Amino acid sequence: MRAPLALATAVVLIAAGGCEANHAQVTPQVTLEVGVFTITVAPDTASLSVLGPGGASLLDGIPASGDVGTPQSMNDDAPPMTGFAVRDLSTAYQMSFGSFSAADDTSQPWRVVTRAAVSGNQVDLFAGGTRVASLAASQGDDANHLVVAVTPGDDAPPSSADPAAPRRRISWGFGCTPDDHFAGFGAQTWGVDARGETIPIWMQEEGVGKDLTTDDPTGIWFIVGRRHSAYMPLPEFLASRGYVAVAETAHRSTFALCSEQSNVARMELELPVTVNLFYGPDPHDALSRATAHFGRPRVPPAFAFAPWNDAIFGSANVERVAAKLRTVGAPSSVIWTEDWRGGTWSGDNYTLKEEWDVDRTLYPDFESVAADLHAGGFKWLVYFNSFVEADSAAWPETAPNGYLITQAGGMPYTFTDARFSPASMVDLTQPAAVAWAVGKMKAAIALGADGWMGDFGEWLPTDATLTGGTGLDQHAGYSLLWQTAQRQALDESIAADGVERLSFVRSGSLGTPALADVFWAGDQRTDFEVDDGLPTVIPIGVGVGLSGVSTFGSDIAGY
Repeated sequence: MRAPLALATAVVLIAAGGCEANHAQVTPQVTLEVGVFTITVAPDTASLSVLGPGGASLLDGIPASGDVGTPQSMNDDAPPMTGFAVRDLSTAYQMSFGSFSAADDTSQPWRVVTRAAVSGNQVDLFAGGTRVASLAASQGDDANHLVVAVTPGDDAPPSSADPAAPRRRISWGFGCTPDDHFAGFGAQTWGVDARGETIPIWMQEEGVGKDLTTDDPTGIWFIVGRRHSAYMPLPEFLASRGYVAVAETAHRSTFALCSEQSNVARMELELPVTVNLFYGPDPHDALSRATAHFGRPRVPPAFAFAPWNDAIFGSANVERVAAKLRTVGAPSSVIWTEDWRGGTWSGDNYTLKEEWDVDRTLYPDFESVAADLHAGGFKWLVYFNSFVEADSAAWPETAPNGYLITQAGGMPYTFTDARFSPASMVDLTQPAAVAWAVGKMKAAIALGADGWMGDFGEWLPTDATLTGGTGLDQHAGYSLLWQTAQRQALDESIAADGVERLSFVRSGSLGTPALADVFWAGDQRTDFEVDDGLPTVIPIGVGVGLSGVSTFGSDIAGY
């Protein structure tokens, strides 16, 4: 009888104490209505849930917790398994051959958000009495589009142009059930269902072969890819609960989908960031809303949909390949010629020259070859990328005019390119440099080209300086700048003469579908291995398709 008596006594004491009792007051749950969404906030535990129509659970809130999950990398510390946590993180980046090593300074621990305060549609997050971040909810394009602007709090590090300066990151955790599945994240090669994956989003070379066990820069990381190395990684996913989530960010992010702990998923994002939720409720409608917001592709010309063939080594061989295709009746709409700018032999190795104009040694009669191909029912595609080599004819046209990315002191920023030559990149935030690049592409069209591969776009070093900002801030968006320049050259030429033309690309970011006619899978090995062979092409196609890319293809034999 002692236990019931003690409990009863405690109840009497609390009741007798009235308003002076020494016990915690529970702050009522706060509910926000934004379009079809209901956001519930428990201020005392900083738990935030997002519901759809009829109470459909989209993001299950997690109360403040000191639990940690399993690190997914030898360079990671234990991730927070809580609703919200923040940390100020410094990162050292290294670029080599378009691959990146990112080393985080994890000496500053995660700070768990333990309390939230709601004012209007803003939710302030507190850790240790300090406001560390704020979320502002609003309606987007329609009632089924939720926009959450997340900004750093009172004690966040000041903004800095130094890529190694500390920046505030937030971990936004939400519940994961056995029925949850996730797809998307752009041009991923490992598969389609992201449940159980921890995916870092950072644009870079895919690599030659892949180590599927890690994302750490181990071994020859600058050649061999890692599990999630991708030309077009995207901070967006389609959830089986009927929504698409998209984080608008120019910086590295991580998505852990029930991988660090089976009942928790996380988005780890640099602040400030805008998170979009597009509710379906079915996947088709959710994707339709997302692509309407971020941009949909135009319908490519009909010649995009027949087989294309590659032909190089000069005018005579291009004519020979085209004639053979027609003689044997092989369906083909395109001849693609990468070495129109020149190529060189070194033993058995043939490499493309890095120029921006036709090579009159290999293609002295470019215009007449173009006319012959057109008469035979072919379109003729050529090749461009954004590199400018130091010993190229383009260097004196660009470097003295300030058209290239620079070092801090103003000199052109150079690195070793794929030909093992010193090279820089066109500063595509500089209007005069863009005009120069557009002029080169339109000059190719004037000779008879019908478009090109717009290659690369992933190599921008984080410590470079551009007219429009730092390499770190511009890295993710450089592919869009490159595709925008291509779009300008194509559209202006098409408007002038009505001839159908296109470009195809391999890199990308949010916004690529509206700019690129065709997305190409990039360079895979010529084998059937699951790390980097033919099996990787299907996941890439599914991933970019979920971002809005409509027309996708790959080399049949790899590269």
